[in-house]
Amino acid sequence: MKISVLGGGIAGLVAAYNLSLNPSAHVSLYEASSRFGGWIHTRHTSQGGRFELGPHSLRCVGPSGGRLLELIDELALNPEVVPVTKEHPGAQTRYIGLDGKLVAMPSGMKSLLKHEKRGVFVKGALQDLLSKGRYSVHDETVYGFFKRRFGREVAELVSDPMCRGIMAADSRTLGVEAMFP
Repeated sequence: MKISVLGGGIAGLVAAYNLSLNPSAHVSLYEASSRFGGWIHTRHTSQGGRFELGPHSLRCVGPSGGRLLELIDELALNPEVVPVTKEHPGAQTRYIGLDGKLVAMPSGMKSLLKHEKRGVFVKGALQDLLSKGRYSVHDETVYGFFKRRFGREVAELVSDPMCRGIMAADSRTLGVEAMFP
């Protein structure tokens, strides 16, 4: 049986792998870009830094989480998994690229009040509290939700980094219901 998988992102790679477990399947994987992995890849800097791009964490809960752990084991990727506890600094601080530098996102009221973009966040919070259009009856994009509730600046600062980090998706195309079922 001949099977073609279009797209070598993480979903295409996993689909091709699972299909290849069938001995009668001849699986071909096609990717339009110059490399496999989709949003997931590592970028090394000339100063020796390393940036992991795309989803950077695994949420291994429920049946799909169990299957993910099995897949990691089958592919002998266990040594590559780095557990991060809640106390780890990487679990407590989120960064976004802003004006060519890494900027910590506020994690509470104290850090919000000291943040260089505090005016944008405060304005967005006030807009949300005073807005009459707080509820939507249709599935809008994550970007659209943030823009409608908190304003364009907050939408641009928060929605895209959040969606790319969690779902490896563009906030302007990902629906709120898919992100927050």
